[in-house]
Amino acid sequence: DIDLFNFTEHVTSSFSIILTTRTLDLDADSKIDSFSIDMGLLNFDEAVYLFMLESGINLDDDDKLSKDQHVQVIFQIVQDCGFLPLTIKMAGRIVKSFQNIQADVSLNELADIIKSSTQKETNVHHILDRSFAFVTDELASFSLKLCFSIVAVVFHRDDNIRPWIPIETLKFAWLVILSGDEMKCLRMSLQNYKIKGYGCVVKLMCTMGLLDEVYIQVPGTNTKLGYLRIHHDLMWEYGKTFVSRFIMNGNMPATCDSHGIVCCRACFSCCSDILLYQNSKEWSKKIAILYVDLPSDRKKKVLNFI
Repeated sequence: DIDLFNFTEHVTSSFSIILTTRTLDLDADSKIDSFSIDMGLLNFDEAVYLFMLESGINLDDDDKLSKDQHVQVIFQIVQDCGFLPLTIKMAGRIVKSFQNIQADVSLNELADIIKSSTQKETNVHHILDRSFAFVTDELASFSLKLCFSIVAVVFHRDDNIRPWIPIETLKFAWLVILSGDEMKCLRMSLQNYKIKGYGCVVKLMCTMGLLDEVYIQVPGTNTKLGYLRIHHDLMWEYGKTFVSRFIMNGNMPATCDSHGIVCCRACFSCCSDILLYQNSKEWSKKIAILYVDLPSDRKKKVLNFI
């Protein structure tokens, strides 16, 4: 990341401090010193502030009674999230997404959704799963999860699990992997839900906080190229877990016999490593084969991810 964004380009002082949550490749040549600071859980005020920031809720417009009621609900939400920053952030994004698309859903109802998520699992995977809940059509929501998970397994590297990926590269990958008759139901589910094109998928995932987006100036030109990456390591783990349970049955996602659930965590867990390997290999091969047939000008747009 440091090399990509040229953080030191305009630095005039010989003394600089870089604050980061990640240390991977920060000092590959051991030329600088680094220190770690252990951060505890958020306190109540910090947790509420973060939730309000991510959800876009403004209590200033409420009367005193409504404001007190909303504060109680928000306190319950951040408490259910264990005062963990990432979990609170994703909970806020769930509220924001619902309010943008289904404004009639109350904060109390959303609090119940979030609470049911945090009670089922001790990690954040289930609440990340709930991040897609604002898409009320089950198949369309599943398709979005698949698109996100493709980012995780196709583009990660051994030395960087969250590389920056050109937007055109990612859209090409989705176009390739979701092509064919066997994936038609997934493509149509997005279209029927008014999610038109993979550019719309990109915007949704950025709004949900699943992907980071940045635009970088091409040297010597007025052109800026857009790049995306998975927002957090735990989200990468979620995508990998999803793919480890992804299996098609003809032209529909397979469901387990016991529960009738797509990508069932209980029933598909025994073969997760096999499915993860098979899906990753098949998708990467499919992209490579179709890439070879692209015209040279299109190849330049999708060739290199950072």
